[in-house]
Amino acid sequence: MNFSKQLHQIRMAHQMTQVNLAEQLHVSRHTVSNWENDRNLPDLEMVTRIARIFEVSLDTLILDDPKLNEKLIHDSKISRHQMIMAVMTTAVAMMSGMAATTLFGFFPQWLAQLIWWSYVAVLFLFSYMLSPKSVDIFADWSVLSRSLIAGGFSVLGLIFLLIGIVLIAVQGVDLQVLLITLSGLVTILMTKPVWPRHQHARQILARDHP
Repeated sequence: MNFSKQLHQIRMAHQMTQVNLAEQLHVSRHTVSNWENDRNLPDLEMVTRIARIFEVSLDTLILDDPKLNEKLIHDSKISRHQMIMAVMTTAVAMMSGMAATTLFGFFPQWLAQLIWWSYVAVLFLFSYMLSPKSVDIFADWSVLSRSLIAGGFSVLGLIFLLIGIVLIAVQGVDLQVLLITLSGLVTILMTKPVWPRHQHARQILARDHP
């Protein structure tokens, strides 16, 4: 028996209305109705809450519904990817700071080049992980958060790019100047998936009021 039918039967057995269940889950009655009519599926947190309310095991609600199983596995992968991206964002921010300090002559040339090589490598790795997936991994971020992070990295990338261009014009081309210019360009390009999309607001509404 799939999740929608089980939820309906369990709720009726407990003589609970959709409104009552919705209030306990802090969702709309429409959300519960969509679950019971198989128009939408809850996430793992909601399934866990439902199991606690009706005092049934998670196995009872999950194992007999392949669609729900697939959704929960998919949600888990996205959550894991988002955690990795948070770590990578921190690494890029730290490397950006180290790279910026090399412009003031705080490091010997060999160490500065090593830092820039490492920075470019981290940027390319980050850009690869930001490449479009089947879903928007930043969908849970607020529009403000996405705008601030994307805007900050865009400004940083533009600064590095302009510095690289100026250095090429003033002192010619060398390896470190090329790395600075390349890192600036990659930093700007990698922010594209982070910028809020037009459908972001609709995604949030759909999640909260499916």
